[in-house]
Amino acid sequence: MSDPVVRLANLTRSFEQGGERIDVLRGIDLEIRPGEIVALLGPSGSGKSTMLQAVGLLEGGFGGTIEIAGVPASTLPSDGRTRVRREHLGFVYQFHHLLPDFNAEENVILPQLVAGKGREEAGARARELLGALGLAQRLDHRPSQLSGGEQQRVAVARALANRPTLVLADEPTGNLDEQTADRVLAQFLELVRGEGSAALVATHNERMAARMDRVVRLHDGKLEQAIQAGTRETNRDKEIRMADHPSTFKGEDTHGDGSQWNDRASIHSVDEGSSVFNGANRLRSGTLAEMVAHIMTYPPERRGDFVIEKAGDHRLGRAEIEALAARSDFPG
Repeated sequence: MSDPVVRLANLTRSFEQGGERIDVLRGIDLEIRPGEIVALLGPSGSGKSTMLQAVGLLEGGFGGTIEIAGVPASTLPSDGRTRVRREHLGFVYQFHHLLPDFNAEENVILPQLVAGKGREEAGARARELLGALGLAQRLDHRPSQLSGGEQQRVAVARALANRPTLVLADEPTGNLDEQTADRVLAQFLELVRGEGSAALVATHNERMAARMDRVVRLHDGKLEQAIQAGTRETNRDKEIRMADHPSTFKGEDTHGDGSQWNDRASIHSVDEGSSVFNGANRLRSGTLAEMVAHIMTYPPERRGDFVIEKAGDHRLGRAEIEALAARSDFPG
């Protein structure tokens, strides 16, 4: 098993208020593996942001052990913590914190310049990330010229610009309406997974947390036993198959000549707890073969996050997608 990118052991944090000691974190133990996306679930005021500040090495005063990528970071001096943040961490906050006098591309370029990259390399990386987030036509727009969802997507690109080992996200869609939040979250998860980064995402939203690989709950200063978020996917798959317009496509060749693989198709995220299929949540489009191949890159428990919409109003859930991938003539 690979070494964890984060290891917390007996992490504590206390404050003095009105002459009274308040224990916010009371012996936190946590490990996050490479590429794992973990939801930190808890209500407002439970200490989620305090815990992220500890992992992000943003302030002192914590007890216990904090290791980032094998580095015992909690004992480092200020310049050492800065180096670990620059080399291993990316941050996404509830508010985007973009620099108002710089456009979208420049906001993603700047942290790369600080890390020592050249302008040309940094610009190419910024355009790659922003393009993947659907912002290729908004590169020269300043934050004030972008919608809330677009601003947050730029913030996601900025967090991933230096290919961090770990992304820390504190209520990353908390300032967005539900539909925009779902779309931004889906793009965030897809991009983080595509980059191979791990992530710790603080949220009070159960529905959002269920889309992560694992959920840990912060309660009374301690982490409760981890929940495997993937166990919730089965119900979502059933909802997809039992929706008002269920797919009748079960993996058969609808053309009879193998040409179905070139049919146009698109991938959409699934809104758990609301409408099962939301056409506005389109993530990408291409041929049917390309869309099936893309979803099959995800681990089985994550494939229920998506639906493929195929020509002829066929909507394919996890079972149908896996049936297609198992066909002998699948070109993926």
